[in-house]
Amino acid sequence: MKLNRNLLKSFLIFVCILIPVLWVLKLYTYWNDLDISTGFFFEKSLSCTVCNIIGFLVFFLCLILAFVKKDLPSKQGKKETKIPETSFDEKEDEFTFSTEEEPAFLDEVASAYEMPSLPLDFLEGPSKKAATWNGTLSAFSSFLPTFGFFALAFSLFANSQMKNDAFFPLYVALTILSGLFFLVLTIRNSPAKSKFIAFFALSPALWCTMRMVIEYRDLTGFMNKALYTGQFLFIVSALIFFLYQAELLLGEKALSNPNSYAFFGVSTVFFGLSARLPHLIANFGGKISLDLTDFSSLAIDLFITLFVFIKLTSFVKKD
Repeated sequence: MKLNRNLLKSFLIFVCILIPVLWVLKLYTYWNDLDISTGFFFEKSLSCTVCNIIGFLVFFLCLILAFVKKDLPSKQGKKETKIPETSFDEKEDEFTFSTEEEPAFLDEVASAYEMPSLPLDFLEGPSKKAATWNGTLSAFSSFLPTFGFFALAFSLFANSQMKNDAFFPLYVALTILSGLFFLVLTIRNSPAKSKFIAFFALSPALWCTMRMVIEYRDLTGFMNKALYTGQFLFIVSALIFFLYQAELLLGEKALSNPNSYAFFGVSTVFFGLSARLPHLIANFGGKISLDLTDFSSLAIDLFITLFVFIKLTSFVKKD
């Protein structure tokens, strides 16, 4: 698998510069353009419109960069040093050994200490980084989504309105499976290839799909649709990211688009920090109110953002 590390690193820096600007615009929207009593804008919010325009531009830019094959040139190019060719014709006799003088027991010793063949193939490079964690923070970020998904499953059972939904059983099942996936990924922490783990990784992607069906099939439920554009793009980005996560766990050769995993990961982190984090701050500031189900979904979004960010930082580093 060939990752465009220079391009990925440059784009991450660009996104990190852009996120604080969106924080200011988003928080200005909540505190100055939003009427708490009605939940609507006092008038058209220019700051929210600018946030959405920047969000769409970043999303489509990630979509384009995900399919770029050529890497950016490194700042400090290394000069290739040519090694002079040496001829051993003149001293051929010095490197020639007689096979008759070799002891016979060397073959027996070599066969005795020969390493047995491993029964399983192991992931390498970026595939290994996607399947494992390394360090306390990395392990913590892998476990946090488990807590969030289980909390959401509990809140769904406590929500009497959700039980009347036809998609309720499937949504609960996918929520629990997604939590179990992150739990297994944290406990297992093994680079060994496993088709079960790879297909199990589709659970968060299917959960994102079902979440979009439940939350966005009735747009009248959103009083200000412009406020939730970033949330929608976050779910789409996370959905695509986890599809490539599942594909990457099968091995690097199975990955159809090498850079898609990384750049849709950047898109997920971008909308998680620029759209979902201000939503949490607005909730604590009393500008919006969230029930237990909405708060659990918001917590999952932030936990996934941390998980993806840790993966991206490991990908930027050289193997």
